[in-house]
Amino acid sequence: MAIPSRSGTAALLANDEQQFLQTVGREPRRNRDDLVTLIVATAIGTPRSASEWQKAVSSARREWFPVAERVCADLSKILLLAAEIGELLGKTPDTFAESIADASDHFDVLLMPGWLLRGRLPKRLVDFRGLQMRLTRMLGSAPAKDLAKLERHRAAAAAIWNTEATCECGECFPSATRDEQLEQDFDLRLQAFAPELRARA
Repeated sequence: MAIPSRSGTAALLANDEQQFLQTVGREPRRNRDDLVTLIVATAIGTPRSASEWQKAVSSARREWFPVAERVCADLSKILLLAAEIGELLGKTPDTFAESIADASDHFDVLLMPGWLLRGRLPKRLVDFRGLQMRLTRMLGSAPAKDLAKLERHRAAAAAIWNTEATCECGECFPSATRDEQLEQDFDLRLQAFAPELRARA
């Protein structure tokens, strides 16, 4: 079965989006390969037997480009938001220093290596939109307003990061636990800074 090429997949993005994809995040060279991996994984699903695998492969041949179009549509929106977030972070006055430091850390986590493969893109899109909304609101109000929200978030998030997560089987990799904690933290951020978006997550 032929796997879609990186260049063929990237063609579903606009030229400026393709260029931005190759620069965003801490390991931008991974992004195009991760995008193809995401499309393949979405098209094939999670077959559990040889017969299911053959059926999934046969079905995926027809699904490559419809799946790629859906994935790239979400990715295009995320890249647009990421570019806007970067601009907002770069032009915020020093009076917002603590809030901006926290928002920058959040942005870095959203774009951590392998970010395209962590969770569902529609959910990640909501998280990026929440950060963009936070920064936009921050610039239109007094610094103390965002700081009050940040303190509420930190108080609520402390329980996530101060509790050692466990699993029933006792064999899960630590990274799997961290992913779960990150998703809980992202949800708390939406609750604190963009509650109207939380229902879409």
